[in-house]
Amino acid sequence: MILGKQKNLILNLFFIFVFVFNGILAETVVFTKADSADWTVEENQDRITDNVWITRKHNQSIFNIAVESGYSGSSGSPVGTLWSNSTSSTASPESYTNFVAMHGGSPSSIINDTVSLYLPDEGLYFDVTFTSYSGGPNGGGGFSYSRTSVTPSLVVSPDSLSADLNTGETITQTLTLTNSGDSNLNWEIDIDWITMDSVTFVKENNVDHHLPVNQDRITDDIWITREQGGAIFNIFYESQDWHPHNPAGTEWAAGSFDDIGSVVFETFGTDVLGHSIGDSLNNYFIPNNLPLLMHLIDDDVYYEVYFHSWQLGNVGDGGGGFSYTRVTEPRAIHLSSESGTVAAGSSFDVDVMFDASGMYSGDYYANITISSNDTSNAQIVVPAHLSVTGSPNIWVEEDTLDFGEVFVNYSGPGNYGGSKELRMGNNGTDILNVSSITVDNAAFTISQSSATLDHGENLSLTINFMTADGVGSYNANITIVSDDSDEGTITIPVIVDAVEPPVLSAPDSISAAINVGDSLGQSFTLSNTGVGELTYELDVIARSQRGEPRPYVSQANPQARRLPFDGYFDYTNSETRQRMREKALQLSNDSGNNNHSETNHTTVSRDNNYTWELIHTDQNNGTPFDLRNIYMDEQNGELLFKWDSYESWDNPGELLGITFIYIDVDQNPNTGRPISDFIPYFNIGAEIGIVRWNHEFGGVWEYQYSPGFNAWISIDIDTLRTNYMVPYGNEAIIGVKAGWFDGSSGINFGIVVDNAIGDDNDVDLVPSFGSGSYITYNFKPNWLSFDLPNGVIPTGSSQDIIATFNGSAMLGGEYFADINVATNDPITPQYTILAHMSLTGIPNVFVENDAVDFGISYLDFADETYLKIHNNGTGVLEIQNITTDSENITVSETSLDIDPLEMDSIELSLVGTDLGDFSANVTITSNDPDNPTLSVPVTSTIVLAPNVGLDPGSFILEVESGASIVEVLTISNSGGSNLEFDVEVVYDGGRDQNNDGEDDFNTDNQLRIEILTDNYPEETSWVLYQDGSLLASISQGSLNSQGTLYTWDYEVPAGEYRFVINDAYSDGICCGYGVGEYNLYLNDELIATGGEFGASETVEFTILDDWLTMNPLSGTVSPEGSAGVLLNVNAAGMDPGVYSAGISVNSNDPDQGAVIIPLSLTVNGMSSENESLLPAEFALHQ
Repeated sequence: MILGKQKNLILNLFFIFVFVFNGILAETVVFTKADSADWTVEENQDRITDNVWITRKHNQSIFNIAVESGYSGSSGSPVGTLWSNSTSSTASPESYTNFVAMHGGSPSSIINDTVSLYLPDEGLYFDVTFTSYSGGPNGGGGFSYSRTSVTPSLVVSPDSLSADLNTGETITQTLTLTNSGDSNLNWEIDIDWITMDSVTFVKENNVDHHLPVNQDRITDDIWITREQGGAIFNIFYESQDWHPHNPAGTEWAAGSFDDIGSVVFETFGTDVLGHSIGDSLNNYFIPNNLPLLMHLIDDDVYYEVYFHSWQLGNVGDGGGGFSYTRVTEPRAIHLSSESGTVAAGSSFDVDVMFDASGMYSGDYYANITISSNDTSNAQIVVPAHLSVTGSPNIWVEEDTLDFGEVFVNYSGPGNYGGSKELRMGNNGTDILNVSSITVDNAAFTISQSSATLDHGENLSLTINFMTADGVGSYNANITIVSDDSDEGTITIPVIVDAVEPPVLSAPDSISAAINVGDSLGQSFTLSNTGVGELTYELDVIARSQRGEPRPYVSQANPQARRLPFDGYFDYTNSETRQRMREKALQLSNDSGNNNHSETNHTTVSRDNNYTWELIHTDQNNGTPFDLRNIYMDEQNGELLFKWDSYESWDNPGELLGITFIYIDVDQNPNTGRPISDFIPYFNIGAEIGIVRWNHEFGGVWEYQYSPGFNAWISIDIDTLRTNYMVPYGNEAIIGVKAGWFDGSSGINFGIVVDNAIGDDNDVDLVPSFGSGSYITYNFKPNWLSFDLPNGVIPTGSSQDIIATFNGSAMLGGEYFADINVATNDPITPQYTILAHMSLTGIPNVFVENDAVDFGISYLDFADETYLKIHNNGTGVLEIQNITTDSENITVSETSLDIDPLEMDSIELSLVGTDLGDFSANVTITSNDPDNPTLSVPVTSTIVLAPNVGLDPGSFILEVESGASIVEVLTISNSGGSNLEFDVEVVYDGGRDQNNDGEDDFNTDNQLRIEILTDNYPEETSWVLYQDGSLLASISQGSLNSQGTLYTWDYEVPAGEYRFVINDAYSDGICCGYGVGEYNLYLNDELIATGGEFGASETVEFTILDDWLTMNPLSGTVSPEGSAGVLLNVNAAGMDPGVYSAGISVNSNDPDQGAVIIPLSLTVNGMSSENESLLPAEFALHQ
């Protein structure tokens, strides 16, 4: 046994010696596992690498004990190895298989033969010679072999590549990979560009992101920037960062150009960076220099974006700074193969194609890196250099420059000549040097004589023609010399036909005086006193309208506030209505009592310069705010809309109402936002929309299609210039800047009106279904037209033109218009003739109800009412006198003027001196030709006045806390007619439970909700419930300004309240992405605050009921009678102390119309809330 142990030790030492010796010098290992040896012992395992340990049990084949517990035919044991029945230098890659398959089930067949062992995970090859392999079921599992490592050896030629190409050319070169080693060479190639098309952009902290220098203007409509916090956004389409925090027109992924085909492109902030933009960039992408992929959707261009810095919005003062380098995808080198295997002693050629397609002049450098399993030379770098010679390519817009006719020989703005523009540019791949631009005729001059244009640049040359030589034909050649290899010299012929001009002669003005409903033709003459034909065209606009017309173009500022059209302006959508109604409610609360309400005797007047034109009468659909007549006018640079409804509004300043006007500016339904998408019969393509709330709020929006959003967006461009609603009437007027409609001869529009409360179906569409698909208003006055609006007048001739003044469907007044005469007279290309129509209308006096009834009046007491006088005619109604046939009646005003379709109120005062029925007449004398004298009956019944009596005159009460008592207030009438009364409680600070000097039980409780937004305000929403029912809410997306304090004020009664604030991303409004918070104030006292609440937070609070109630609250007391009012005092929940209130008694007693009965209440004992603090044996209730 001792000898056996010594022998094993000697063998083990020999094995270690041979391993070390051969591993260093001969790279050969001899391994033996004896029969029946323990295969789990290290000395009986050939541990080739950390993952490959070859051994064998007492039977079966060899296996890899590092990763498997025994031989498995299905797994291809030994796992992690491949074998070939030849030497490594002669084995082909496809000959490698598992061990058993290699020897065909007969391991004895490979004894003393050399086979190849390949470890694919490590890329190692070995020549293995088996010297023994015990067989049979009882063989003991012994085997032995010698293992010699063999390695490939990579040689690459040439050691560098270079090419000189012109733009657009290609050339293919060969890179030869030679394996001079003893085993297969596995290789792959990667190209690392040193010179790449890249742009580094830096936006510093606290700079103005509206300035171009602080925007990465990648294309014409992709302008990347950032505010003082939040994510990046595209300021061309967006005014700020919006959820889901992705610049419009882009999509993003994490990865490099190699990953384009395998990654999913999503939103920048929410999807790719997981809503943790700063943390992801600063802690992962920036320190590891990892790229993001940015895809410009419309241009289909990809960039690798390497961020260098990102200022967190909640660190210090924030500032919104960031920087990155964006790299364009390289395409200049293409490889025929990017990976492969080269057998020992063989070579493989890789075709390397240099491609200068679309490249600009310059030198481009890259490293071609070959990685292989050659352990002595794992990477070989082959430098590559591409020199690109670009070529400029000149283009000129016109091949002939024809001025046409140019008027000469006159003293005018043309100065005996004219000018024309000639555009030229460079669409080549190198700088274009234009060395000379000349013209061979002295009558012509050119704005510049040379130019240098980078690729993609262009310029406009101004060619001036000026001569004193008179009429005739002038010809010249413009010669442009450049370094364009194909077109070094370009010649542009120039042609001018110089002629004498025509001269216009026309009157200064025309006028007509007619009655409403009549028409009159007036003739005026245009004459040509010059040489050559005079062409003319007439256009007419209102005198007060804007100046020269121009084509309609968008005037929306890219930095203006933008909203998606869907969800904000598609008003038949229920979610839009909900959002707009919430907005109306918010504006109502913000405006307080500023509701423009006036008493019903106020004179309602209009600017006398308004000349309203009735353009549409809508049918009566019976809905609240149902519109009837639509009028329009243009005054002082404003386009004005006026409408009235079928019903009068009680006080619209206190109601919630919303009006949308969708305007087709170019009267083309195929351009602009198709409103028919949500109102099918509205054939309107809207470019502009007007939004008005029935308070002092409104705005003008322009609708644009956004390719980045693939949707219509709405851009805030202006406020309303006029916004007025007649108190206690049925009429509203709004005005917008007329300049928004320049270039348009008229507009088509539709109106949506909502009362913002009640049923969702209470929406009036104007025009109503079946009465038209839009309303039209023509800027050219309908009252003036011409028989010959354009024509040609020969030399020395004249043209008589009939102007027709038409007073149909108009109101009396003075109408003015400008007749713009556009001609080819170079001295007077635009001539204006003033048109004036004096329209005499017919007034029509009308009194509501045909009489004035004072009702009940009291003997010897003054009574007042109002006489409402309407003018339903078309001319100004002149009230010349108002008289009465009774000395008991007094008239406040005896003469006045009332405009057409207007109303005025006159106060009448009656003092009755005799009991019984009273009658008299008020006579109105006016210029109404059909009714110059109108007699209006006045009636009343004169009775003795009631006389109120109150008992007691005051109350001094005492009650235990938690108890209640009932008292009686007696109201008596000692007068001669019925006493009408009502009572109410007026608290005067008596329920001051927190000693702050305030009445804690006031019936008019003021609730204020404040929200200071974080960096993602659109995620925040809230709801307020009263007694389980929804009272108010703000939906997600309604708040859109970062770091902004929003407030809402509500007047709320007693009840149980629940306020819930939500965050759509479950991160609250403080403190990860900005410092936001919410506050609730009840009667100016803070009752709740917070911000760090995750997804939502709920606040519940109670407003207590009044402690003093009465029944009945109103009644009638006959003469010499009395009535009792029960006073119920409930001290539940009240602390001990003294409370006070007043009982206000209002009646029709003309001497004592309002009387206050003081009430003092003393509460004794302990409140029910504090009673629970007593020990049980002292509790008030056992």
